[in-house]
Amino acid sequence: MPFSSVIFLFAFLPVLLIIYFGICPLFKEKRQLFQNVVLLLAGLTFYAYGEKLVVLLLILSWLVNHFAALSIQRADKCKKLIVVLSIVLNLSALFVYKYLGFVASVLGNITGREIDIYVPALPIGISFFTFQAISYIVDVYTGKTKATPNVLKTGLYITLFPTLLSGPIVRSETVFSRFDNREVTADDFYKGIRRFSLGLLKKVLIADSLALVADRIFEYVNGGGETSLALAWLGAIVYTLEIYYDFSGYSDMAIGMGGVFGFTIPENFNYPYISGSVKEFWRRWHISLSQWFRDYVYIPLGGNKKGTARTFLNLLVVWILTGIWHGAGLSFIAWGLMYFVVLSFERITGYGTKWKFPGILSNIYTMVVVTVGWVIFRSGYLRAAYGYLRKMAGLGVSGLGDDLALRFFTNNWVFLVAALIFMVPMPEKLKKQEKLLNVLLAILVPVALIYVIKNGYSPFIYFNF
Repeated sequence: MPFSSVIFLFAFLPVLLIIYFGICPLFKEKRQLFQNVVLLLAGLTFYAYGEKLVVLLLILSWLVNHFAALSIQRADKCKKLIVVLSIVLNLSALFVYKYLGFVASVLGNITGREIDIYVPALPIGISFFTFQAISYIVDVYTGKTKATPNVLKTGLYITLFPTLLSGPIVRSETVFSRFDNREVTADDFYKGIRRFSLGLLKKVLIADSLALVADRIFEYVNGGGETSLALAWLGAIVYTLEIYYDFSGYSDMAIGMGGVFGFTIPENFNYPYISGSVKEFWRRWHISLSQWFRDYVYIPLGGNKKGTARTFLNLLVVWILTGIWHGAGLSFIAWGLMYFVVLSFERITGYGTKWKFPGILSNIYTMVVVTVGWVIFRSGYLRAAYGYLRKMAGLGVSGLGDDLALRFFTNNWVFLVAALIFMVPMPEKLKKQEKLLNVLLAILVPVALIYVIKNGYSPFIYFNF
């Protein structure tokens, strides 16, 4: 059930708001308990709408991790064994659904025999709620948080619907304190709705419009159509903008929905496309995932505390896992390895700390690397990525530009200009113009709702991961 869908905006959310703010307060001293129960049921319903019986997997994750966390906290011995078994159980489900088919395909290619194995459809959000559960288990083990004896609270943490499908990945200490002490003021509600509305505009008006252009260009180029250098780069740039507005739009909506119900959801994006280095880019892009790999993989492996060789080995492990987390395929591994190579270059040369390309050149360097990365990421197959990147390098193209590239640009320049404007921070003076921003929202949100009604289902890119 995407946030930008008719069923969510005109049925699920209104009914939930009425029950949560209209009916639950009638129970007075039991209000918070009933609100927690309502949110838990809302999360399960929200997930079951799209995944049906796979919601049982979500419930299983909730129960397994609840009792595992309690066991870790209460155990005098074998704590580490319980942690390892818990992590293995969490990753086993992820492996079966996400990686079993890929592994079977690789083994088939190695052995020369086709391995016929049933692979269930990938449940939406499994990577996110699995990593969230693992962080809870590890944090209980390390003492960063305490396991709650209340099974309802663990369930609400695992199934919190704003972050359930595509993050951000929320740490237990961020939300546990709010389960029993949650007040939503009118200002909190207003700010949450406004943040949600901004995310809706990003997704519906910008990302979905750019998606049509990117899909057509990539299909044309990968299909062997006569391609100019301008067309290849236009497609790559459009997709670079699309994935930002699609994913950051979802994060804005998740943060806004969290605020509406009294939860502080961590920021997941901080204008990543203004970065002057690739290292800076990854501090600004998908922040919750970068921090997860830092805290639960890189640092436990030793981080940069065990010598230069070990540091680069740890980085290699992190970036291979980052690629694999995003998808089961060689193209995702290649995407992760590309970032390992670039970040290793920046670390070795001191780029970004001791020196930088002057002025805007540093941002151009970063965005060229990121755009090339998104081509590999999107292509799905190494052969397709290689073919597209050759065209971007000017190999096998029909010329510098063509009518098709010009047509795509002239028909969509409004969305492209809007995307370029809003990917940089607004000036402080404009941020303070509350009335102006409210007027713009009042005009554009109805337009976005019309788009939603007209276009129907439009999944988020990160639903695939």
